[in-house]
Amino acid sequence: MSTSAKPEQFPVRKTPLFLASYAHLLRPNPKWLADSRPSKRKEVSAVWDPSKFTDKDKARWAEITGDLLGACRKHFPEVKFADGDLDDCIVKMRMANLRFAIHFGNEKPEYGEGLYFANLSKQANPKPGQRIEDVPDPRVDVVASYKDPVTDKWVRLDDESCYSGMYGVASVSVYVNTKASKGVMLGLNNFQKIRDGVRLAGGGARAEADFDDADMDDEWLTGAGDDALS
Repeated sequence: MSTSAKPEQFPVRKTPLFLASYAHLLRPNPKWLADSRPSKRKEVSAVWDPSKFTDKDKARWAEITGDLLGACRKHFPEVKFADGDLDDCIVKMRMANLRFAIHFGNEKPEYGEGLYFANLSKQANPKPGQRIEDVPDPRVDVVASYKDPVTDKWVRLDDESCYSGMYGVASVSVYVNTKASKGVMLGLNNFQKIRDGVRLAGGGARAEADFDDADMDDEWLTGAGDDALS
């Protein structure tokens, strides 16, 4: 009896602090409901400014980019990547017509030079014959940076507190597609808002397992250097 190979499993990582743009985290982005191949997709565009990274941010960035670059070298050996060079990987994946999670900020006029961004998402697809309306929403816990004193669980965000322009971190995992739409991407698990920002136009495991009080970086809460992202 033949068995299909299981997808490669990558560790769950926590991102550096990022500006949340095009945030559709509480409910699926309606854009994909009307697509020719409809799906329910929760997503956010994470925008990073490495010049503002704290030491914790730098360590997290190194883990995530290490996973991404390692997956590229393993699954697309025909592309000759420079060791440990993220910019080289971004350029060469594009030249090879392969998808890659991280983009240069200057690919979007609203971001600009010196930044990176990644579109993080989790989606649920209908089974054959299933209506998109009957597909359960993908689960993404969207929480604040403080806990309910009674339950000792992270407080959930609502429509007022969850918006494009806030700052947060996410738990993510690398995934590889070697068939259609080949490439190396980042899947979204959960999101934690760290602090407020200027509101922008546009739009698995529980959060308790992904985020911890000890993860909080005091420098994230100060807002130093926000001008580069707003």
